[in-house]
Amino acid sequence: MMESKYIILLSIIAMDIFVYSLSIPYFPSVLLEFEGNDNGTIYFGISQSVGNGLAMFSGIITGYLSDKYSRKGAVFVSQIFAGICCLLISIGMYYNKTFYMSIYFLLAGYTLRKMNRTNAAMTAYAVDVTPKEQRDKQISRANGVMGVGFACGPAVVGFLSTLMPRELIFLVGSFVSFFNAFLAFNFLISSSSKTNYASSSSAVTWESIKAVIFHKKMINIFTIYFFGCLGQFCYIATIGVVAPIRFGIKGTNYGYMVSFFGISYAFGQLIFVPWVCKNYGSEKSRFMGSLLITGLGRFYLGITKSVYMLFTLHFFVALGTALFMHSTIIKVNKFGNEYNLVGTVNGAMDSVRRCSGVLAPMIAVPIHYMYYETDGSGVSPGAILASCFYFAGFAIAFFILSDNSGSDNEGKWKKDDVNIVKQKYDGVKKKRQ
Repeated sequence: MMESKYIILLSIIAMDIFVYSLSIPYFPSVLLEFEGNDNGTIYFGISQSVGNGLAMFSGIITGYLSDKYSRKGAVFVSQIFAGICCLLISIGMYYNKTFYMSIYFLLAGYTLRKMNRTNAAMTAYAVDVTPKEQRDKQISRANGVMGVGFACGPAVVGFLSTLMPRELIFLVGSFVSFFNAFLAFNFLISSSSKTNYASSSSAVTWESIKAVIFHKKMINIFTIYFFGCLGQFCYIATIGVVAPIRFGIKGTNYGYMVSFFGISYAFGQLIFVPWVCKNYGSEKSRFMGSLLITGLGRFYLGITKSVYMLFTLHFFVALGTALFMHSTIIKVNKFGNEYNLVGTVNGAMDSVRRCSGVLAPMIAVPIHYMYYETDGSGVSPGAILASCFYFAGFAIAFFILSDNSGSDNEGKWKKDDVNIVKQKYDGVKKKRQ
């Protein structure tokens, strides 16, 4: 039977991503409704870039503070902030066309909500409270729960939209976030983890952070991760505009499509990824395989106009994304755990993701408007562009990753590499003394 600490951990993760995904069926469609097609699309692109830019900094800051002080405090503040953002979206929807400032409330809530980086702190918390031999399984389980939460948000929106005005849905979301904050405050363990080399939070310094985050192998992983995420965000930046015309999917139906992807992602994390990691491939081959599957899926999504193929390809994209995310998280956390910097490295990983989220709309939206046929004919430029970035990540993984790790030693670092970082860390300690 699962221990209560794991139930709380998974519950907080699920409810956090559930609240985050409530907005998916409404954006960008609600902006197009309120401000017209052209202005609404521009507002959406700006919101995506600004929101991801803010998240790029808040991710690593949240991770650092969770290392320096506590995971509990970081998660509590993040959930309170998420609840406030839901309230802003609710106010913006309620006062639409009766208060000229309503669009700014709407944009503020939607944009600022990306600064909630609960996931970085909770992934670090999962590493803290889970025995070493069970961490891979627990991280896969946590990511699977994220997929379930991601699927439930749009599905619940579809159901609640038949019962209440949409602004009340986000009011419900704010209450869920505040309840999540209550759970974090009362049930999470306060202190951050202790490791062999960092016996207290005072050891979390900028020098030790640089020694780990800017290690050559971390840079290699972050580079591959950046290109994979760039592909994902290029697709996200344009699919909301393409889906209504090309596939006849919008509003709550668009939410159902996202729910299907979330369920497929959860299946990938809970079933597909453990099976692959146990039976097949090296670390390098998993990175390359996940990027190849996802890239091919995105490419054919840019060509097809079939709703059936849309859902089928999203299933395979979800499997590839699940394997890619799992491989990256395991690799990063095994290194960060050695130096009491699990929160920081997860925050850095999140910041890399959000950096790609800043750039992707700037690249994808102009290309979309240059080459997309407004009647839905031709290809979807955003999806084709996304596949190019996945293939670039595939090529980079092929050339810079070593092929010396199989299913039994996935994510382990060479002893010499660990010693180099340890020497830098010990040098910092001597200077401080």
